[in-house]
Amino acid sequence: MNHKLFFHSLNKQTTIEIIYMAEQQDFTCRKIIVKTIHSDRITAYCHLRRQIRIFLIENILAAAPLNPYRKTDDDYLTII
Repeated sequence: MNHKLFFHSLNKQTTIEIIYMAEQQDFTCRKIIVKTIHSDRITAYCHLRRQIRIFLIENILAAAPLNPYRKTDDDYLTII
């Protein structure tokens, strides 16, 4: 995992999006602002839960800058 995006979020206090695998192997898309970075985890404000949360780096499957043009999570859905 490239940690540059985590450091950018930490230094600029910008929101990033992550795909996270929870303990029960549930996958969630989270919008977070990184508060601290450790070797195995990050502490971040989670917009979904509206509180500070701890995310294990090994469970972060993808990370990207927040797309300001996407209005809702429904934009990810495609009807075939």
